[in-house]
Parts: sequence; C-alpha cells; structure tokens
Amino acid sequence: MRTAIGAAKSVNMPASNIERAVKRGTGAIEGAAYEEAQYEGYGPGGVALLVEIATDNRNRTAGDIRHIFTKNNGALGEAGSVAYMFKPRGVILVEKNAVAEDTLIEVALEAGADDRQHEGTATRS
Repeated sequence: MRTAIGAAKSVNMPASNIERAVKRGTGAIEGAAYEEAQYEGYGPGGVALLVEIATDNRNRTAGDIRHIFTKNNGALGEAGSVAYMFKPRGVILVEKNAVAEDTLIEVALEAGADDRQHEGTATRS
C-alpha cells in the first residue's frame, strides 16, 4: 500500500483522491462494487489458461489481461474456447477427530472426490 500511495504522489495525485481511494478499498465508504469474471486464453506453447478475476472495472481489467497474455507470448481467447477443458472443484475441510478417517475416505470417494489431503501430504485417489 505504501508503494501505491508513493506512486500516486509521484504523479501529483491530489491527497483527497488518495485518501478516498484508500477508504473505498478498506470498505470505509461505499463505491467499490466488485464483480467476478473469467478470461480464457492460451499461454506459451499453447497451454490453455482459465483466469478467474474479481474487478471493479471490467473494461480496464480486460485490457490488462489482454496485455499480460500478449506480453508473455499468449493470446486471449473467445468465451468458451478453453473453459470446457476445466472442471470446477471445491474444498471440504473436516476436523480430524470428527469422523473416522476410513469412513471419511470411503464417503469422499463414493461422492467422486479426486484428491484427499492429510496433514499436508496430497494423495491421489
């Protein structure tokens, strides 16, 4: 945050604008309505990328994402160009003593779980 404020001051941004931006960012005042979006594209070597973002300005973000892809020898794709290759996943956390581990693993596998993690070690199922 110090760097951002310093950068704003270096281009002579008024102190009131900086203060308002900080308050808006911390939620002290209304004004920043964030929305989620997805961008699809291809990275170097044709690697499919699905980028999920939260932004308060879709137009600025679209330009920024396009610039990042182009700068790194990638290309922004059309909607649906790579999304079909990805499956949404979730995380469910269970207290260690809440249920027997064997029972939990059995239930998870029956429900279609792909991975389980125990004490920092990932195991493929």
